[in-house]
Amino acid sequence: MPHLAIEYTRNLSDTLNVDALMKSLHSTAQRLGVFPNWGIRTFATRIDLWQIGDDIVGDINGYVHVRVKIASGRDDATLRRIVDELHSALQRTLEPICTSQPVGYQIEIHEFNPATTRSGGSIPDQ
Repeated sequence: MPHLAIEYTRNLSDTLNVDALMKSLHSTAQRLGVFPNWGIRTFATRIDLWQIGDDIVGDINGYVHVRVKIASGRDDATLRRIVDELHSALQRTLEPICTSQPVGYQIEIHEFNPATTRSGGSIPDQ
Protein backbone atom coordinates (compact mmCIF):
# COMPACT_ATOMS: atom_id res chain seq x y z
CA MET A 1 0.00 0.00 0.00
CA PRO A 2 -0.84 2.84 -0.54
CA HIS A 3 -3.29 3.28 -3.35
CA LEU A 4 -3.40 6.88 -4.56
CA ALA A 5 -6.60 7.56 -6.50
CA ILE A 6 -6.68 10.94 -8.21
CA GLU A 7 -9.92 12.38 -9.59
CA TYR A 8 -9.88 15.60 -11.59
CA THR A 9 -12.59 17.52 -13.41
CA ARG A 10 -12.58 17.56 -17.19
CA ASN A 11 -12.18 21.34 -17.37
CA LEU A 12 -8.62 20.90 -16.05
CA SER A 13 -7.64 18.57 -18.91
CA ASP A 14 -5.89 21.31 -20.89
CA THR A 15 -3.97 22.81 -17.97
CA LEU A 16 -3.30 19.93 -15.56
CA ASN A 17 -0.33 17.74 -16.38
CA VAL A 18 -1.83 14.51 -15.02
CA ASP A 19 1.35 12.51 -15.65
CA ALA A 20 3.39 15.01 -13.63
CA LEU A 21 0.84 14.96 -10.81
CA MET A 22 0.85 11.17 -10.70
CA LYS A 23 4.66 11.04 -10.70
CA SER A 24 4.89 13.70 -8.01
CA LEU A 25 2.50 11.92 -5.64
CA HIS A 26 3.92 8.46 -6.42
CA SER A 27 7.54 9.54 -5.84
CA THR A 28 6.54 11.37 -2.65
CA ALA A 29 4.95 8.16 -1.35
CA GLN A 30 8.18 6.32 -2.18
CA ARG A 31 10.38 8.89 -0.43
CA LEU A 32 8.33 8.74 2.78
CA GLY A 33 9.93 5.40 3.58
CA VAL A 34 6.81 4.01 5.25
CA PHE A 35 5.44 1.95 2.34
CA PRO A 36 6.85 -1.02 0.46
CA ASN A 37 7.83 0.29 -2.97
CA TRP A 38 6.08 -2.59 -4.76
CA GLY A 39 2.83 -1.76 -2.97
CA ILE A 40 2.43 1.83 -4.19
CA ARG A 41 -0.26 2.14 -6.87
CA THR A 42 -1.30 5.45 -8.40
CA PHE A 43 -4.36 5.99 -10.61
CA ALA A 44 -5.99 9.02 -12.22
CA THR A 45 -9.57 9.35 -13.41
CA ARG A 46 -11.10 12.26 -15.28
CA ILE A 47 -14.53 13.30 -14.04
CA ASP A 48 -16.72 14.34 -16.95
CA LEU A 49 -19.79 15.51 -15.00
CA TRP A 50 -19.61 17.66 -11.86
CA GLN A 51 -21.06 20.67 -10.10
CA ILE A 52 -19.36 22.73 -7.43
CA GLY A 53 -21.43 25.11 -5.32
CA ASP A 54 -23.54 27.45 -7.44
CA ASP A 55 -21.35 26.85 -10.49
CA ILE A 56 -23.07 25.95 -13.74
CA VAL A 57 -22.59 22.20 -14.20
CA GLY A 58 -19.06 21.56 -15.43
CA ASP A 59 -18.38 25.13 -16.48
CA ILE A 60 -16.06 27.18 -14.31
CA ASN A 61 -14.64 25.61 -11.17
CA GLY A 62 -12.13 22.77 -11.37
CA TYR A 63 -11.44 20.24 -8.66
CA VAL A 64 -8.83 17.61 -7.82
CA HIS A 65 -9.54 15.02 -5.15
CA VAL A 66 -6.95 12.48 -3.97
CA ARG A 67 -7.88 9.45 -1.88
CA VAL A 68 -5.00 7.65 -0.25
CA LYS A 69 -5.83 4.16 0.97
CA ILE A 70 -3.28 2.61 3.30
CA ALA A 71 -2.94 -0.37 5.58
CA SER A 72 -4.06 0.32 9.13
CA GLY A 73 -1.89 0.51 12.20
CA ARG A 74 0.26 3.63 11.77
CA ASP A 75 0.46 6.16 14.60
CA ASP A 76 -1.03 9.65 14.28
CA ALA A 77 2.35 11.34 13.75
CA THR A 78 3.09 9.07 10.80
CA LEU A 79 -0.39 9.63 9.35
CA ARG A 80 0.08 13.40 9.64
CA ARG A 81 3.49 13.18 7.95
CA ILE A 82 2.01 11.13 5.10
CA VAL A 83 -0.89 13.52 4.48
CA ASP A 84 1.30 16.62 4.91
CA GLU A 85 3.96 15.44 2.44
CA LEU A 86 1.42 14.30 -0.15
CA HIS A 87 -0.57 17.54 0.29
CA SER A 88 2.59 19.57 -0.30
CA ALA A 89 3.29 17.66 -3.51
CA LEU A 90 -0.30 18.18 -4.65
CA GLN A 91 -0.16 21.88 -3.79
CA ARG A 92 3.15 22.44 -5.64
CA THR A 93 1.79 20.77 -8.76
CA LEU A 94 -1.52 22.66 -8.74
CA GLU A 95 -0.22 26.09 -7.70
CA PRO A 96 0.34 27.39 -11.26
CA ILE A 97 -3.14 26.29 -12.31
CA CYS A 98 -4.78 27.85 -9.23
CA THR A 99 -3.42 31.26 -10.22
CA SER A 100 -5.06 31.12 -13.65
CA GLN A 101 -8.46 29.57 -12.90
CA PRO A 102 -10.65 28.64 -9.91
CA VAL A 103 -9.52 25.24 -8.67
CA GLY A 104 -10.12 23.44 -5.39
CA TYR A 105 -8.30 20.37 -4.15
CA GLN A 106 -8.35 17.94 -1.27
CA ILE A 107 -6.38 14.93 -0.12
CA GLU A 108 -7.62 12.41 2.42
CA ILE A 109 -6.36 9.17 3.93
CA HIS A 110 -8.46 6.09 4.51
CA GLU A 111 -7.17 3.02 6.30
CA PHE A 112 -8.05 -0.41 4.98
CA ASN A 113 -9.80 -2.51 7.61
CA PRO A 114 -7.98 -5.86 7.74
CA ALA A 115 -11.21 -7.61 8.72
CA THR A 116 -12.96 -6.45 5.54
CA THR A 117 -10.11 -6.22 3.02
CA ARG A 118 -8.67 -8.94 0.80
CA SER A 119 -6.29 -8.65 -2.12
CA GLY A 120 -4.53 -10.91 -4.57
CA GLY A 121 -2.92 -11.13 -7.95
CA SER A 122 0.45 -11.92 -9.42
CA ILE A 123 2.44 -8.68 -8.94
CA PRO A 124 5.62 -9.86 -7.22
CA ASP A 125 6.94 -8.32 -4.01
CA GLN A 126 10.09 -6.47 -4.93
